[in-house]
Amino acid sequence: MRAYHQSEISHNNNAVIILMSIAAASGAIVLSILFPENPPQNQKYIAVGLFLFVLFFSILICKVTCDKIDSDHSSYERFGKDYTAAMKALNINEMYKLEKDKKLNYFEGIGTGSGYKKTQNILWSLASILIVSTGIFALVICLDLL
Repeated sequence: MRAYHQSEISHNNNAVIILMSIAAASGAIVLSILFPENPPQNQKYIAVGLFLFVLFFSILICKVTCDKIDSDHSSYERFGKDYTAAMKALNINEMYKLEKDKKLNYFEGIGTGSGYKKTQNILWSLASILIVSTGIFALVICLDLL
């Protein structure tokens, strides 16, 4: 169980790092357009190209990461079902109760949680903020609002 959660955290962290790298590079491009030493002649094309780059790669990174997290969760869910079925089939609770005069409480909900969806939503939210802010910048540049 711990390995599954560490894997989910690792996948998400890697995606966040990549998205933050894209944000930093985009920020550098935005600053070079807003405060240039020598204004580039193709500001509109650069802004639109930046937006398309951010749009494509942000969606790609989120899609691939969320697919991996979904795949890992499916494996974890299958493990949980197998574990629960084995515990019931072997009647582990009753055997443990006779031996120790206690009841072994095994968790029957392994792999049934939805926390991984919240992780995915956080990732998509970050990508959305990056895409929207870059899109607004490109729109402002293209409409000469600065």
